[in-house]
Order: sequence, then C-alpha cells, then structure tokens
Amino acid sequence: TLEAVQEHRQVFDTANTTQNALIESLITVASDMIIDYTQREFLPQSGTGGTPVVRLYRYEGRGVLPLGQDDARTVTQVRIDTDTDSPTTLEASQYKLWPTRQRDGVITALHLINLPGAVKTAQAWPVYREVEVTGTWGWPSVPEKVERACILLVMDLLSRTSAWRNSDMDDMLPSPGGSAMPLHVRTMLSSYRRRSLGV
Repeated sequence: TLEAVQEHRQVFDTANTTQNALIESLITVASDMIIDYTQREFLPQSGTGGTPVVRLYRYEGRGVLPLGQDDARTVTQVRIDTDTDSPTTLEASQYKLWPTRQRDGVITALHLINLPGAVKTAQAWPVYREVEVTGTWGWPSVPEKVERACILLVMDLLSRTSAWRNSDMDDMLPSPGGSAMPLHVRTMLSSYRRRSLGV
C-alpha cells in the first residue's frame, strides 16, 4: 500500500502528496514484476461473495495436472473432457492435491488417478484433454517477506525514476540478459519462486 511505502521511507508528512500518484503506479508495476518473477498468485481471488471460480487447463497425460501460474486455496470440483459432449465429474478419490503438505496454504497441481477413457472428438484423438477446476484461488494472504520485497522494489524503481530526469535513460536500463529486479529483492523472493514438478 501507499502507506506501507511511506512508512518505509519514514515519510509521515501527510500534507506532502506530490509523489503519491507515482508511488501507487510503481506499486502496481512492482507487484506485476514479482508475480512474473515468482510465477505466483499472491492476492486472494474468488468470485462474487467469495464463491468458487472455474478455470480451464490442458491435461497432457502422465498423471499430473500443473495449475500453471495459478495457486488454489481450495478445490471443490474437477471435471475432465469439458470440451466434449460428455464431460465427466471426477470423484474425490480420482484426484489428489499437491503438495500434500501445504506449507503456504496453496495447491499448485493435481495428481489424477484412474481417469475414464478419453473421449474421441471431431478432430480425432486429442493430444490433450481439457480439465475444468473449480475452487478458490490465490494465497490466503500476502507473505510479509513478499510485501517487504515489493516495498524495496518500489523504492528502487522510484530512485530510478528520479535519476532518469537527469541521466540518459539507456544508462538506467538493465544490460542485455540482466534483470530490472535488484539482487536483494530476488534473494528475498527466491523461496517463493515456483519450482518445476519435474514431470
């Protein structure tokens, strides 16, 4: 929040609002950068009134359905072959949530078990099967370390913005192959970065 950044800057003069709009814009930019870097969905997401939301995935076999960049808090229903005329709602015994120990309170993949045979579509045998997952999404709350990393990234972007006024912009941009995110911010976020399931 703007207040959190101001507190970090130790700015308590509420009458000085000259940079508020810029800081709020940079908070959005920094948040997007962190989401892109970690491949995580930190903000809680749900439908109107907290209702579960449906999301679609491609299941390519091998028993594991990664949820991509999505993080689910709960899964209430799983349906397979939803792009056909005969979708199947899976029983609770036909899928398991991963990781089984949800240290961060989120689900990143489903293990699919004893699936019904694939339905042949008009485009011949599919190379993937469409799966519909209904649940609530995003982390229960933004971890304090991630919020602190966001504040530090906003401060870094703010300092660059000020420097751009008096410097050649090319000198302020990261070098080819480099990162616009400072090392200390990446270090803080490293434990939250999504890891491959190895499948």
